[in-house]
Amino acid sequence: MHRKLAAALLGSVVVVLATLSGVAQTNSKQVSDAAASARGIVRTIQSQIAAASASPFSLAIGGPDGRIYFAVSRATSEAAAAAVAGDISNRIFSVVPGQKAVHFAGTGSFGFLGDGGLAADAEFELSSIAFANADASQGAPPALAPLHSGIAVGADGTLFVADTQNSTIRTIAGAQSSEPMITRSLVGKWAGASNIELIAPAALAIDASGTLYISDVRSNSILAYRDNALSILAHVITPGAIAVNAAGTKLYVASPAAGKILEVDLSPNGIANGSSIRALLATAAPSGLAVDAGGNIFVADSSANTIRKFDAQSGALTVVAGTGVAGYSGDGGPAVRAAFHSPADLAFDRAGDLFVSDAGNHAIREVIEIGRPDQSTTVILGPASGQFGNVVTGGSSSAQVFTLTNNSGVSLTSEVVTIAGSDPLDFSQNNTCGSSLATGATCNINVKFNPTIAGARAATLQVTDSDPSSPQTAALTGFGDDFEVSAQTGALTTLNIRQGTTATFKLAAAPDQTFTGTVTLNCPANLPTSTTCTVNPTSVTWPSAPGASQNFTAAFTTTQKTTSIVSRPPRFPSRPIGLLALGLLALIWVAGRIAEKQRPLGGNLGRSRMRPLGVALGAVALLMAGCGSSTTISTAPDPTPLGTYPMTVFGEAQNASRGVTVTLVVVAAAE
Repeated sequence: MHRKLAAALLGSVVVVLATLSGVAQTNSKQVSDAAASARGIVRTIQSQIAAASASPFSLAIGGPDGRIYFAVSRATSEAAAAAVAGDISNRIFSVVPGQKAVHFAGTGSFGFLGDGGLAADAEFELSSIAFANADASQGAPPALAPLHSGIAVGADGTLFVADTQNSTIRTIAGAQSSEPMITRSLVGKWAGASNIELIAPAALAIDASGTLYISDVRSNSILAYRDNALSILAHVITPGAIAVNAAGTKLYVASPAAGKILEVDLSPNGIANGSSIRALLATAAPSGLAVDAGGNIFVADSSANTIRKFDAQSGALTVVAGTGVAGYSGDGGPAVRAAFHSPADLAFDRAGDLFVSDAGNHAIREVIEIGRPDQSTTVILGPASGQFGNVVTGGSSSAQVFTLTNNSGVSLTSEVVTIAGSDPLDFSQNNTCGSSLATGATCNINVKFNPTIAGARAATLQVTDSDPSSPQTAALTGFGDDFEVSAQTGALTTLNIRQGTTATFKLAAAPDQTFTGTVTLNCPANLPTSTTCTVNPTSVTWPSAPGASQNFTAAFTTTQKTTSIVSRPPRFPSRPIGLLALGLLALIWVAGRIAEKQRPLGGNLGRSRMRPLGVALGAVALLMAGCGSSTTISTAPDPTPLGTYPMTVFGEAQNASRGVTVTLVVVAAAE
């Protein structure tokens, strides 16, 4: 469109119909500045989306379970799309992080049938348009901004679909409604008479009060649908992506033809003054918009291959994702170092994670905690998902903590924490929540992954309570892997061994196609008496990828009975008898002294006879007191009993064990 016309439309905004003075404002509880989000890590949530047809797609996140939806628009005619193998355009899918996308709505056929029936059987005419920015008219290379049929999710799980070529907004009822998964035309061509005609509805946004905002690309209008009626908020040249803040007071509109982001004031004052509008910032090809809980605006620029953040407080504009060069790299690292290719639609979850329609790479990518989390929601279960990685079947992961926060202003009652979904038996939980939770309080839920079989496993952590947002949910995913312990090829698992010798079993540990980590190797717990065991090495590791089996040995050493005779030098074991002899000697000496005093003078015959006797008795006494010798018979500990001993050598990893049975046959030692 000509620049003068663009300037005229942008400079004179016309408000056509009724105001939205009744738009409710929610009490948004802001987090402190200290909790402002930092740049996060980028990862791919879903890849190979519409790779065959290269169709663009839109995103939406919401509902009681915070589910992700994406709608694949058609980029070609129906005949051309049908000729492309594997074309999935003109359909809507849902996805839980860590799982494959699930077909949610649309047959793929172009049409308008399906109202009153299941969403999977409905026909749509989802469309995409590429707009050149305003500089293209001055000879500059056009920066193309894709615009596609948008989707939005209500708090109750209702999915709103801009059926662009059918000029209709359609709904798909949520799982908790009275007609789950049923398609209806809400407003527009196929919904009966309306106070305003829809021509080509494209982008959608919904606020906390349930007001639906619509950009009509053909009528250059921004509209609101509330209380079963449409109203025009503003006229904007080629309105593209739109986003509304949490309070429902500001609506942001991307105008690719003008290369600008516009702000529409939805507050009562703004409505009364003609829904005041202003140009907020310039960008070459604005293709996606999202607003976090702090009011910060995130803009995808498909031509610059970047995502920028407009800070609501400072007004600073910074690149938060993308290098500026088209590509597909950077998963696992900072978003500013990651390469995107034509990023398009954007959407935030409650945790402040930003999801990106990386259109040129046919992928949905997530930038973790780049936005401020939504703490104004009455009751929050966070984080929104738990990914447990690989765990051995039969084992158990470490616990991940989920926190239930009650910001509702009233106490929660009738709380029940359960695990539901496709594989509930593969996860377990314990919690501190009890049956009630006071206002402003939190409780923790500890979840573990306990896979029962190998492969991808998924479930949903679910809290039901008295709050209208019940149940609060978080997605759980993990992958069961395995390893085994066995004998080496050709090696025996039964060995005969004589007492006092060693038998060595040749064993091996082997991973399955997904196992990584360390296996600790252990001896059996039921060793025979007087037998020792040694494994070598004590552990084996596959650090980053599965590989070949690794060998190890288990050696069992038995004991035989041995006897030895030990002779010691003479010692003096007769000490009591010797002491008795010494006592007798003392008595004899005393008697001799008495006799000596009584003998006649000069008589010495008795003395001469007593002295040799005393000496002899003294010698005998000394010998009796300390004489003697000993002999000791030494026997080794009990030998390993004869017999047959089946035992299990086992490996441990991720709180699971695998083992191999070996049999030790103990026979008598050689004579």
